[in-house]
Amino acid sequence: MTLQGMTFSPFARKACEWTLCTGLLATLFTLLLVNVDVASKLFNVTALVSLLYIIAMRKYLPSQKTLLVLTGVIFLIGIYNVLWLEIFKPEKTDFSGTYRAYLYAARMLISGAFIILAFSLIAQNMRRAILSGLAVLLIAAAIYAGIQEFQQHLPRPLLAFKVATTAGYAIALIGIVCSAWLIQLKPKLYPLTLALISACVLTALALNETRAAMLTYPVIILLMLLVNYSHSRKKLLKRAALFFVLLVVCSVVMKDIIQQRTQNLMSDITSYQNNNSNTSVGARLAMYQVGLQTMKFNLIGQSIEDRRTAITTMLQQHPNLSGAAPYVNVHLHNEIIETLSLKGAVGTLLLIFLYITLIYYSIYHKNISLFAVTLAIMLFGLSDVLLYSREMPIVATSCLALCILLQQNKVNDERKACS
Repeated sequence: MTLQGMTFSPFARKACEWTLCTGLLATLFTLLLVNVDVASKLFNVTALVSLLYIIAMRKYLPSQKTLLVLTGVIFLIGIYNVLWLEIFKPEKTDFSGTYRAYLYAARMLISGAFIILAFSLIAQNMRRAILSGLAVLLIAAAIYAGIQEFQQHLPRPLLAFKVATTAGYAIALIGIVCSAWLIQLKPKLYPLTLALISACVLTALALNETRAAMLTYPVIILLMLLVNYSHSRKKLLKRAALFFVLLVVCSVVMKDIIQQRTQNLMSDITSYQNNNSNTSVGARLAMYQVGLQTMKFNLIGQSIEDRRTAITTMLQQHPNLSGAAPYVNVHLHNEIIETLSLKGAVGTLLLIFLYITLIYYSIYHKNISLFAVTLAIMLFGLSDVLLYSREMPIVATSCLALCILLQQNKVNDERKACS
């Protein structure tokens, strides 16, 4: 590599590409199994290497116009978070933790944008290494979740996260990426490998008890099987039947946990219908209502303090929405409503444009794995806020990068076959 012109020799390029993939896998391993602080540092180092790699490979960027738009939107969301903090965060605040979480999210999104762009330029076939790494990670996560459940007796396994729902979303997203790679690449013993990975993911999610992840993962896997085997009804039926049997077995084994979560869901809905929002589901519905109301008068954005004042006034007028009160100091458990209530119209338009760009890119490039991850991110965003703190921005952008790498390896293979 020469620093003056920032170009790579073939050996340096190969070493840099391996460093990128190893760094991203190490980040995910550390995030799920060790510590978020170490994972954040690894992620930022990977982003720095990505930036150097992008500069060296800049001549290939004009052919990545759609991806430049996608990564540009992610970068802009990160920058807009920083601007929002500069404009609305007061010097003295009782919400330093919440503001800090948005600052962390901004940093991770900016770093993630560089990583996604760099992964689109990787020329080597990294399939075997990436797939093996993801499979080992998911198996280890399932084992760790079992240890936390049965030996440490945690109510809900957290892995190395601080919040159980975050762990559930992370397992589901990484599981979707790994399953997508298996379905598209079809390695040796592929049906058994897919069954093993799916069993690990489903078991970890059942122990974790995050309802959105428990419902989303199997639905998306079945959709990916449908799309990949739409040309062969026989293969589709075999793969779908195998996954369905696996799903039934896991449901029977985890019957008590699933039944309890289902009963809680129905009880929460009944309570909300009786004007009691002090339940998990009821609180979310109450948060959606108060979030939309506070947005009406602050289209340019507002501070967390101003939002709390507006919501407190609203709760005094509408006591049936009191379930939202404990969460006002954190976030409103819906990606779009949270963005609307704090960052106004511009922040919301950027978020919606991100969703549109992801969907367009995945359809235009026929990237099934990217579409699946995008769908999962959007579904999780209906009941929670993913672009918050460090954990989920790292997981989300890492999964997007891996999906784009899978597509890039496929394109490179097709070019070699044609030549």
